[in-house]
Amino acid sequence: MSAKHKTEGKQSHKLVRDSFTIPAREYGAIDSLKQRYLENGIEMKKSEILRAGLLALSSMNNDELATVADRVVRIKPGRPKKRDS
Repeated sequence: MSAKHKTEGKQSHKLVRDSFTIPAREYGAIDSLKQRYLENGIEMKKSEILRAGLLALSSMNNDELATVADRVVRIKPGRPKKRDS
């Protein structure tokens, strides 16, 4: 694969939309990774960065996967409560 990543001519995969809650620090890491990619001549969207992370996790053995899981901060599921203005 060259500096520009592959794009498919026609979308052949079924797409799924989802929403999730992520700590601000981790969300900021997505922008940092986007910048690092740009510095290397590769443009990546947020969803592509998340998918790249899934590919990286999928390639890990069980011990590596457990080590990463231990570093993930558990958060309450669902939307944050709205603040009164």
